Amino acid sequence: MEHFSVGEWVKFPYNDKGKTLLLTGYVKEMNKAQMMMTVFVPTVKDGSAAAAARSGHFRVPLDVAEKIKELQLEPEDYDALLDMALDSKDENWFEELVYKRSKM
Repeated sequence: MEHFSVGEWVKFPYNDKGKTLLLTGYVKEMNKAQMMMTVFVPTVKDGSAAAAARSGHFRVPLDVAEKIKELQLEPEDYDALLDMALDSKDENWFEELVYKRSKM
């Protein structure tokens, strides 16, 4: 089983009305005693009601999630991530993103 840390990006299967979707989000909390983590999946801003229904916080068993090892961000990706950091009121993440964007 993989070791996960808060802030890492992961993907996991999610059953949505009989269809299995692969969702991507970042780890917000860990509960190793229960073998679960809370993953925040950002809202996909494509205007579809289905995308909005799949955003939010998800309780995910540790044994079904997979780390995203090679996350390559483009300069325009930082704008969306900065919006997510602001929406989630995560000041530390926002500051980290500003710093990383300035290094590109």
